Amino acid sequence: MGGEPAQVGTLLTAGAAEGALRADVLPDDVVSTLVGIFLATDDHEQAGRMLGLLVDGLRAGTSAKRGCGPGRSGFQT
Repeated sequence: MGGEPAQVGTLLTAGAAEGALRADVLPDDVVSTLVGIFLATDDHEQAGRMLGLLVDGLRAGTSAKRGCGPGRSGFQT
């Protein structure tokens, strides 16, 4: 990968400044998630749904309080 995380970081920063996107998202996490989605399926419809989940999770007002994120070891049950 080249400058993708930096470019994604620019978009995340601008979106957070507008109040449209979460401020706690790391560019590398977004890029890794995108790569994972495209490696996980050849089904275009499924990839679209998965991308929708990612975009929804980036919106302001959502959070990583479900057991993941910095300092957390995994999913809560």
